[in-house]
Amino acid sequence: MPLSTQRTTPTLPKSRATRGQKNGYTQKDVAREAGVSQSAVSRVFAGRGYVAAEVRQQIEKAARKLGYLPDMAARSLVKGRSNIVAVVTSNITHPFVPQMLEKMTLAIQQRGQEVLLLNSPPGQDIDRQLPLALRYRVKGILIANVSIGARVARQVRQSGTPIVMVNRYVEEKAVHGVSCDNVHGSRLVALDFIAAGKRRIAYIGGLPDSPTNVVRRDAFLHALREHGITPEVVLEGAFSHAWGYEAAGILRQRHAAVDAVLCGDDMIAIGMLDGYRGLPGGLAAAPAIVGFDDIPNASWPPYMLTTYSNPLDRMIDRALDLLEQPADCAPVREVLQGELVRRASF
Repeated sequence: MPLSTQRTTPTLPKSRATRGQKNGYTQKDVAREAGVSQSAVSRVFAGRGYVAAEVRQQIEKAARKLGYLPDMAARSLVKGRSNIVAVVTSNITHPFVPQMLEKMTLAIQQRGQEVLLLNSPPGQDIDRQLPLALRYRVKGILIANVSIGARVARQVRQSGTPIVMVNRYVEEKAVHGVSCDNVHGSRLVALDFIAAGKRRIAYIGGLPDSPTNVVRRDAFLHALREHGITPEVVLEGAFSHAWGYEAAGILRQRHAAVDAVLCGDDMIAIGMLDGYRGLPGGLAAAPAIVGFDDIPNASWPPYMLTTYSNPLDRMIDRALDLLEQPADCAPVREVLQGELVRRASF
C-alpha cells in the first residue's frame, strides 16, 4: 500500500511588519503569487504611494487566493501609529448617539480606516478612556457628543495624537471642535413661534448644567426677550422621554395657557407628545412642540415632530478632515448650521 503524501509549505523567514495573520503567508509570498515586486505589495497594504490599478488588482487577487491578511498590530509598531480612529462616547442608549455613531463609523471606514469604539458608562469620567485610546497608538481620537476636561485634552495633543470634539467643544480651545449651531437653531424656533402668534412660550430642557442645554436655553430665552416676550415657564430635568412625559403633566396642571414649547432635545419632545396623548383632550389640546436633533424617531407617524436638525454628515466630514491636520496646529472651533425640519407638531 503506497504511503500517502502530504504537501507542505516550506518555512519562510517572516518580518513582523509583513507577516499575515493566522496562515503565516507574508507580503513576499503575495508578491511572488502576483508576479510583482514586494515594494508594490507593501504600498497597497500600507495605503501609501502610487500603484497602478491593474497591479493593485493582481495583488488583491493574490492576497485573496492565499488568504493573506496584513498584521495591523505589527504595522502600527513599525509606523508608530495605527490606522485606527478611536471614537469616545457615552450615553449610547440615547437615540441620537447611535445615529451619530452609525454615520461616523461609515465615514471613517470609507476613508480606509478602522474604528475603535470606547463607550463610557453614564456618570463615569470620560477622561479615563483617553489613555486607553493612546495605548492603541490610534491615528486620532473623535470625542463624540460628550465633554472632556481642557487639561486632559491638552495632554492628548502633547502626545502627538490628533483629537477632535464632535458636537461639543472645550471653552479654552484646547482642541479642535466641530459642533451644531445651537444658537441659530434656538433663535430660529423662537422667531417662528413669534411669527405664528405664539406668546405663552415655554422651554423644557435637559440637565440644567449640560453645555448643550445651557446654549440652547439661553439663546432661546434671549431671542424671546429681544422681542419683548417673557417666557411663561422654564423647566429642566433630563434628556429623556420620561422627563418629557412628566413635563407635559406639569404644564397641563400649572401652566395650561402655554401655547408653544421648545424642548432641549427630541426625546423630551417625544415624551411630551406621549404625555399629552394620555391627557384629556389628547394631542389636539397640546401646545406647539418643537424638538432638537432630528433623531429617527422624530419622523415616526405617531409623532411627526418638528425639530432642528443637526448637520451630522457635514460635522463628521469636517472632524475627519481636522484629524488629518498636524497635531501641533492651532485648535479651531467650527459651528455648522442645521435646518428646521417642519412636521405636524408645529
